[in-house]
Amino acid sequence: MSLFRPGGLEFTRQALDQCGIREGDHVLDFGCGDGTAVEYMVKTLGLDARGIDTSKQLISKGRQRNDKLTLSVMSGCELPYPIRTFDAVTMECSLSVTDMQIEALHEVYCVLKPGGYLIISDVYLLHPPMDEAEKARAAAIADSHRKREHEECQENKATPSPVCYNGAFVKPFLLQEMEDLDFEIVSFTDHTPMLQTWAAELVMKYGSFEEFCAREGSCDTCFSKLTDKKNVGYFLLIARKK
Repeated sequence: MSLFRPGGLEFTRQALDQCGIREGDHVLDFGCGDGTAVEYMVKTLGLDARGIDTSKQLISKGRQRNDKLTLSVMSGCELPYPIRTFDAVTMECSLSVTDMQIEALHEVYCVLKPGGYLIISDVYLLHPPMDEAEKARAAAIADSHRKREHEECQENKATPSPVCYNGAFVKPFLLQEMEDLDFEIVSFTDHTPMLQTWAAELVMKYGSFEEFCAREGSCDTCFSKLTDKKNVGYFLLIARKK
C-alpha cells in the first residue's frame, strides 16, 4: 500500500473527525490512487467508502490487494452517482493535478448531501506573484467562455486553471471559486511543515523524485507539476455544502 501525498492516514482521520464523519457514513475518495485511504476508511473507521482515480494501473493494484474495495477508473468530471449520495468527499493531493478542476468541483457539489463536507489537502503558493497570477486567471476564464469547435465537444482534455498558478493553488482564487459554487468555507489551515517532511523522506528513501515515480508507478501527485517548489505550502481546506 502507498500514499502519494503528505500527512498519511492520520491526517485523513483527523480531517474526517473535524467534519463529524462517523461509522457507516458514505465517503468518496477523489483521486484515490491504489485505494490505501479507502481501505483504511472501510477497515479501520467503519465507513462506507469508495474511490475513483484516472490511473488504471493504480486502481488495478488496489483491486489485486483487496478485491472487496470499491475502486473505479474515471476522470471525476462526470461522476456516475445519484445526487446527494455522500456525507463527505476527500480530495487529498489530487485536485491540483485534475485536468478540469472547476468541472470536478461542480460534480462533487452535486453528489454531496446537503450539509456534506468537501475535504481538500493540496499545495498552494505561499507568496504568489499576484499580477501574473491575475493575468493567468483572466486568460483561463476567457478560455472557459470561448466558442468550442465541434471536434472538441466530446473531449475531456485539460483546461487552463483559474485557481492555480504554476501547479499550485492561489488561495484567494480557490476560496472565491468555492464560495461561488455555494460552499461554506469551514476552515483553511496551513500544514507546510508536513509537506517539507514528506519531500525530505521521499528523497531519503528513493534518492530523487524521478526514482520515486519510476518505482511507485505514478508521478501524478500534487508535487509533480510544481515549477517553484521553494514557494509552496501545504493546506487543508474543509468546506460544507449549504
